[in-house]
Amino acid sequence: MIDTIVGITRKTLYETPSELLYETGPVHQKIPVVHYDPATGRIAQVAQLGQVEADFLKVPGCAALRMPANPQRDWVNITLAEPAVEPRPTLTGFDRTTIAADGMEKASLNGLPVPCAVTIDGIVHTVTTGELAISAAYLGEYRIEIDHFPYFPFTETVTCT
Repeated sequence: MIDTIVGITRKTLYETPSELLYETGPVHQKIPVVHYDPATGRIAQVAQLGQVEADFLKVPGCAALRMPANPQRDWVNITLAEPAVEPRPTLTGFDRTTIAADGMEKASLNGLPVPCAVTIDGIVHTVTTGELAISAAYLGEYRIEIDHFPYFPFTETVTCT
């Protein structure tokens, strides 16, 4: 006997009236679901859900996609015509991490998001060109930090000798 209820098919086989054996079908398969902030693409939650749960589970303030994701590694690229899960980008680092303390030689970091807040030794600076060039007239080490989603947090030290 085959029963169909709202698109769910269940095949029941009877050995005796007291024994029932159910076969599982597509309705029981788990679906990967990603809930994300539609303004930033930051992943709030990932889950493996059944069809019914995937259709009805809503997370307040979030949009959802049916695809696998790793919240530590991925984000939802909301700039695409159809949002999609992608690996978070990384900054490549300075072209050099040691420079002369002469006020002339520079260490450069390209490919920054525009605009971008850059913290140098605890002081926040705004970079609006996508490039950061550092020079110094004094000996020392300068700690540069950038935390701009969706990029992974970036920290590097430039030494002036």
